[in-house]
Amino acid sequence: MEIRILLVIFFIASFIHESDSTTFTLTNHCPYNIWTANLTFTGPLSSTDSIAQPSQNSRVISAPPHWSGRIWARAPCSQLVRAYGGQDPKTFSCKTRDCEINWESCFGKGGVPGIGRGQNYEFGFNIPIKVIPSSGCPTTSCIKDVNVDCANEIAITNVGESQSTTLTITNHCPFTIWPAILTGSGPAASSTGFELASQASTEVTAQPHWSGRVWARTQCSNSGPFSCKTGDCGSNQISCNGKGGAPPVTLIEYTLAGSGNKDFFDISLVDGFNLPVKVVPSGRGCQSTSCPVDINAACPNELAIMNGGAKIGCKSACLAFGKPEFCCTGSFANANTCKPSSYSQIFKSRCPQAYSYAFDDKTSTFTCPNGGNYQITFCP
Repeated sequence: MEIRILLVIFFIASFIHESDSTTFTLTNHCPYNIWTANLTFTGPLSSTDSIAQPSQNSRVISAPPHWSGRIWARAPCSQLVRAYGGQDPKTFSCKTRDCEINWESCFGKGGVPGIGRGQNYEFGFNIPIKVIPSSGCPTTSCIKDVNVDCANEIAITNVGESQSTTLTITNHCPFTIWPAILTGSGPAASSTGFELASQASTEVTAQPHWSGRVWARTQCSNSGPFSCKTGDCGSNQISCNGKGGAPPVTLIEYTLAGSGNKDFFDISLVDGFNLPVKVVPSGRGCQSTSCPVDINAACPNELAIMNGGAKIGCKSACLAFGKPEFCCTGSFANANTCKPSSYSQIFKSRCPQAYSYAFDDKTSTFTCPNGGNYQITFCP
């Protein structure tokens, strides 16, 4: 008898066979390596109990009559490399279904959560699977990637292995903008500034542990040194090359793969406003944030940046007046003494998810597990 097992992404199986020996063909259709393993409950198993399987690779194991046991896949797995070359066999570990003995071979141990002899636990999910008997018996499968819809409170995340992040910046304004990126710490982002036509999008890549900000410049001109009416970074070029934007400007602030391997992000109007924006994480269950309203239209004249009779930016009270009670400095440098002002309320009432002054943390900082990407849309 032969049973074909297609490891499209997770497998766990338990079989009790009759008189004929059985061949299991384990095939990995995942786009990455897996490490298949098996645990014998009763009877001998003639093949090795675990092995690495590259994508599109198959291995065959055989079981004698009356064998009872389980088969599963581990992924992703890794080993430390010795200083003098080669891998240390005692440092093998896997993020899912690990045998917890630090060796590639499981030596009779089950995958976490524990598998005991003769026990049948509800294990959860790590990889989709399909089982096809060769004898014409019914097939069985779990071909949907359950991880995609897994609730955060029961999900296993790849904590400790941070991933790069793609920021897709889209311009839904009816005019051209010039997005800019400033790296505060960590590896530099893939761009520091570019032109973006109406309805166009551009991707920017940021590496793990990147911290920085994104904003949009408006009404820019190349006649003479490059300059912009709002958000200008003073580089005299489209690329900002490590320079920040002149306020007032709507800021999107990030720290990627920070504490707990989480991303932290917010929209800040602490130094003012120039364009509406929305930030949507791709991670399931992660909350989006936005400032979708054109605050310029409601900006008091004493805070407004004017151009040809039109309001094109709105300063914060700190930027406009420089007083400690507005800037949260001096004796106002803590949350107990620095309170929202009538000016900060103009921003907060229209964009409740955004920072309106320095101590707005409780309502304006958002988190998401690292590994997702972000859609940033100006004029959403």
